[in-house]
Amino acid sequence: MVAIVTLMALAAAWFVADRMEPLYRSQARCFMPTRADMLSLTSETGNLPDGPKLPTGVTEAQDSLLGVLRAADLRQTVAAGIEGRSSAQLAKAVDFDIDKYNLITITAYDADPATAQRIAQEYLRAFRGKLDETTKAGIRENAGVLAAAITSTAQDIARVEKERQDFLRGQGTVDFGTEFDMLAGQVKAYTQKIDELDAELVALRSGREEIARQLALLPDADPANFVPRARSEVTNPAIEQLKLQIRGANSELQRLRSLYREDHHLVQSQLGLLGQLNADLTEQQERIAGSADFGPNPLREQLEGRLVDQDLMITGTQAERAKYAELLIAAQTAFQKLPEYALKLDDFAAELANLKSTLSNQRNRAAELDLYLMRSSSFLAVAEDPALPTESWFPNMPLILLAAGLLGLVLSVTLAVAMARTAQFRQEALW
Repeated sequence: MVAIVTLMALAAAWFVADRMEPLYRSQARCFMPTRADMLSLTSETGNLPDGPKLPTGVTEAQDSLLGVLRAADLRQTVAAGIEGRSSAQLAKAVDFDIDKYNLITITAYDADPATAQRIAQEYLRAFRGKLDETTKAGIRENAGVLAAAITSTAQDIARVEKERQDFLRGQGTVDFGTEFDMLAGQVKAYTQKIDELDAELVALRSGREEIARQLALLPDADPANFVPRARSEVTNPAIEQLKLQIRGANSELQRLRSLYREDHHLVQSQLGLLGQLNADLTEQQERIAGSADFGPNPLREQLEGRLVDQDLMITGTQAERAKYAELLIAAQTAFQKLPEYALKLDDFAAELANLKSTLSNQRNRAAELDLYLMRSSSFLAVAEDPALPTESWFPNMPLILLAAGLLGLVLSVTLAVAMARTAQFRQEALW
């Protein structure tokens, strides 16, 4: 009886397991190194590794890493890249584990071995991309703040430099040393300048009268006769967008070629997309029409402008003459201001040196951030890429037969003992 029951259990187990749909398993493993890859422009201390890349246990980070892996948005991202698999299916078909050294294992189960490998690969890619993008988002924000600070510092430098130049122009010199030489000949120079300005005023007034006479001979301006006077062109913004899409499509094509053969439908589809993007790029124009400026008769406008210029020149010349007259009086007292003049220039020089040092530091920091954002290194290192499973993970025929045999032995022995006890009881019973 023991042999019969055990053989029947083994036969039933083999019959049921042989008709079960095989399930394949593919695994990907990754870990977070002790420190991420960085590159410094100022020192090689942080650029050289101090040991091999190995997983390091950080207890506080384990629950966070598993939480990111189990997040619904990550699962939906992976499901969007796997044809024929939904987010609900992936929730049941993917398992995650992490050991005490932070070695993360992503396990995918599927009836199709290639699909199991693709799910594990997509989960690994999406997981790395999410961690990297989340981190780089903060770096981009810091880079934006630093760029604004660089712009502000550059504006401060331009402002201080303009104040220094205005101060020098107000003193009529380019440095402190020439001020002494200049003051000695100012009296004579101012007298000659006033005479020249008087002659210039006569010529300007005569020229203004001639321009006013020519303007009076022109007919009145008619707004209906306004014509375009200038046109502009701007760069087509669609070209940069298409170039960005082409770079992304090329990267995706290289990745697909590393996974599939050239005649695979995903590779062919990506080639078609890349061809379409290149065709769209050739159809775009480098520059497109911008704005146009309309105005009245150019001759009238030119004469009116010349008339205004003459008035401005007359006014300016008169103001300049008055200024030189005042400077002629103030030339004798200018020597008393020379010490104050030297101190003011020292203040400008110190402020400019401080601002330029700040700007240089900010630009170096911004270059470090830009260099980091251009790098493609990930915070996660891949310890094992998912392989294409060659044997089914379930059902495990040896294990099932072993369990069925043990169960058959237990049941048969129990049944035999029960039957023996029953027979003995009947033989010894008084009735």
